[in-house]
Amino acid sequence: MTLTLLLKTYFLVRKNIKTCSSYFLSHTESTYFKHSIASKNIKGDDLEILAWVITNFYVEGSVGYYYSWQNRKTNFDLSNTPIDKDFDARKEQFESLKHTLEILNSKTKSFSGSVFPWTWIEISSHEILKCMMTLTAYDMNAHL
Repeated sequence: MTLTLLLKTYFLVRKNIKTCSSYFLSHTESTYFKHSIASKNIKGDDLEILAWVITNFYVEGSVGYYYSWQNRKTNFDLSNTPIDKDFDARKEQFESLKHTLEILNSKTKSFSGSVFPWTWIEISSHEILKCMMTLTAYDMNAHL
């Protein structure tokens, strides 16, 4: 076998492991466990892997819809969410999501036969933006 073929095989196996583990992770009940694993894998350029990762990133990622940016007195509680308390970690996650949004270059992208022949996953700018809004809403830090 040539080195090129070995490297291609290695990366294909690695991708399959990531997508398969993310698929099974998406079927667990623990929001904190899902986020813990997903937050470590949010970086990258492979949209299929990122679609699975974002599915697990913030299961309850829609707080942005319930908050009025003009009315900062609106109270909502994010203390029972898996959002990282560390600002630098949140900023890094925000930047990774921003990068994903940039490489998506469309509203959605679907992957049929992802993991198993009967499964499919979709990555959408809508879901990415919901995660970004959740990170921002955590403490309304203007530097994020």
